[in-house]
Amino acid sequence: MNHICKTADLKKHSIIDTYNDTIYATADIVKREQRYIDLWQIEMDNALEILKKNLSSKESLEHLHENLPDEDAIQVLNESQKSWEQYMKNSICLGEDIHMASVGWGSEIQIFSASKILYMTRYRALELAEYCMQLTGEYNFMFQK
Repeated sequence: MNHICKTADLKKHSIIDTYNDTIYATADIVKREQRYIDLWQIEMDNALEILKKNLSSKESLEHLHENLPDEDAIQVLNESQKSWEQYMKNSICLGEDIHMASVGWGSEIQIFSASKILYMTRYRALELAEYCMQLTGEYNFMFQK
C-alpha cells in the first residue's frame, strides 16, 4: 500500500465520530476528500511527466498496437489522458443525473461526486505509475507522509 492510501486509511473518519458523537458536515467530508484528490492529482501529473520524459516522440507504437502505426507514443499518451479526463467528467455528470432522478437533489450528491472523483483519480494515477514501472523499472511516489 502506498503512503497516500495508508494516510487516508488512518485519517478517514466515518460521518459520525463515535468518540465524541460529532456529526461531520457535508462540507467537511468533501474537503477531506479534496485533500486526497489533490494528492492523487500530483501523483498522476508526476507519472505523466515521467512517461513523457521517457517516451521518445519519434518512437512508434506500431510494435505495441497495430491500429496506431503512424502515431507516436507521446501523442497516444496525451490522447489517452484527454479521453480519460472526458470519461471522468461524463461519468460524474451521469452519476449525478441518475442520483437526482432517483432521490432528488441533496447535499449528499457532493459527497458522492467527490468520492467518485477521488476513486477515479487514484485509479488513473496508479495505472500511470504502473506504466512508469513497466517502462523504466521504477516509480517513486511523490507523497511521503
